[in-house]
Amino acid sequence: MNMPRARFIPELLDIHAEEIEFLWGQRRNAMTSPYHTPREIAGLNERIEAHVQGLLAVPAALPQYLLQRLESDERDVVFAAAYPLLRLDEPSIAMRIAELFATSEGARLDGLRDALGIILPAVCSQPVLDQYLKAEPARAVAAAVVLAQRRQLDAQATRLNFLLQDPDPAVAGLAWGIVASVDQPS
Repeated sequence: MNMPRARFIPELLDIHAEEIEFLWGQRRNAMTSPYHTPREIAGLNERIEAHVQGLLAVPAALPQYLLQRLESDERDVVFAAAYPLLRLDEPSIAMRIAELFATSEGARLDGLRDALGIILPAVCSQPVLDQYLKAEPARAVAAAVVLAQRRQLDAQATRLNFLLQDPDPAVAGLAWGIVASVDQPS
């Protein structure tokens, strides 16, 4: 019996995912570096997008390939899995990512925050808002970052004030970083 030939080379998925991981780390560093220009950052964005497109060329294979990478404890690996999966625009996959966001911590939470901050499917908006309003400070501030990046965070929200005063410097630092993006001049 003849086996159907694969319509893609599975090893190419590895290459695309690993390149996204690497380039995302480079981009994150460039965003806070005084040595990188906006043009260089735009170039990194274009390269990331090219590799995302490489993955999206085989949408049926992505869930099987990328969902296990969401369990990684490396921020850039999680981002490189979550971002293309969110781009599939599949509500069940997006909800799975939102559920993982609600239970993650550390680098995994950071990677999911990065991906959801770029693309927040409508099906994920309420779960992320719920995390902002009800979760412990580390997850609440991660949700606040996502909502602020998507312009869905109320500048007058009292929850943000509590996060600004959190005793954990990582939580307070992220919260203060949000203030400038949601500040509404009178």
